[in-house]
Amino acid sequence: FYGMVSVNFAILKSLNTIPVKLVNQMSPQTSFNFLKNKLHVTSLIEENVTEDGRVVSDINLAPLALGQLSYGISVKELTAAYTMFPNLGIYSKPHLYIRVTDSNGNNILNNDLEQEIVISEQTASIMTKLLMSVTEYQGAGTANRMEISAKVDTAGKTGTSTADFDRWFVGFTPYYLAGVWVGYDNNIALSSFPSNPASNIWNAVMTRLHEKYFTAAAENGTELRHFSTAPGVREVACCTVSGMPANPYCPSTTVVYFSAGEEPGQTCYYHGAPETEAAENESAGPGETTAAPSPAESPAESSAAETASAAHEESAGN
Repeated sequence: FYGMVSVNFAILKSLNTIPVKLVNQMSPQTSFNFLKNKLHVTSLIEENVTEDGRVVSDINLAPLALGQLSYGISVKELTAAYTMFPNLGIYSKPHLYIRVTDSNGNNILNNDLEQEIVISEQTASIMTKLLMSVTEYQGAGTANRMEISAKVDTAGKTGTSTADFDRWFVGFTPYYLAGVWVGYDNNIALSSFPSNPASNIWNAVMTRLHEKYFTAAAENGTELRHFSTAPGVREVACCTVSGMPANPYCPSTTVVYFSAGEEPGQTCYYHGAPETEAAENESAGPGETTAAPSPAESPAESSAAETASAAHEESAGN
């Protein structure tokens, strides 16, 4: 139990309680509609009655916040959902081919690009920054052992399911995006793996894909690409205790990203000048002390939740 935490910390450590709170705040119906209508996830079930009379629905907290979907999700659709982050808010329809030709070389099927704006550039940029903390090499995230992250910008999210039957990793660089699922058809636990096999596979494949860029950088000085920050994204130094914009008396701060105009207007009122706090306690009378409002009551919690509302994309529990 970590107590009150930020959305960034929750993503970093794969804490399930925060996405549950976010989906509950937005409403499961809103989340369901976004996944189905904007990200085109076809496996979602609005309502289905099974042969034994049970009513199955994915319009609930467990399916949408924790990834406990009634009939699962394909690697193709989950990976496609992540395209909105590196593409600055634009979803790209996935295809499993580049082109299909007949025996004479005539095109039968073309991989025509189909795209749709689904979130703002600012939200996509902020989410990318949050997901970068997960893959920081030798950092505190759940995918911190991927060597490629020491060479090029990476971002992504790990996932596991109940009883450790499934392991996921979906991630991207400024060049490519890929998703990996590892599991058995007959639900065998993957606990024997010392680390996430999905992120290990992702690291190996993406390293091979990026070799030409690493070689060009080493031999010709070609600069590697970096994730861009959308116009209108603001960096705010916030108190790590209250989550509000820090004042000079906050013991520690962290950078929090907001869309312009969404920044909390009030600075931290949990920490004040030591002499002021002492004077307040003296005026309270014998046996009484005054206390700053609890950080749990901070309006920044609501603002941060709105800014990173897309954090409910947790694919498989954590």
